[in-house]
Amino acid sequence: MIAGELKPTKVRPHSSGGLGYFPGHTLMDGTVLSVTLFKEDLAELSAKLASLDEQMADTGQAYPEDTGRMEELFDEYSRATARF
Repeated sequence: MIAGELKPTKVRPHSSGGLGYFPGHTLMDGTVLSVTLFKEDLAELSAKLASLDEQMADTGQAYPEDTGRMEELFDEYSRATARF
């Protein structure tokens, strides 16, 4: 009824405050908690990738001869993108 997919037959829906709606059919399986944790993990990974990207840029500009550090950063970035 909330999404307009069904019409009420005998009662009239009423809300006195905020209202949230999650459709029964979603692209993700699992509980609300698992979906929330998944989204938090994605946010954390996204921040990690941004940080590594910045570190690689800084290292490449400041220490272009430091290939060992760049290799470490590339390896860590590769692991993070594989998890993403």
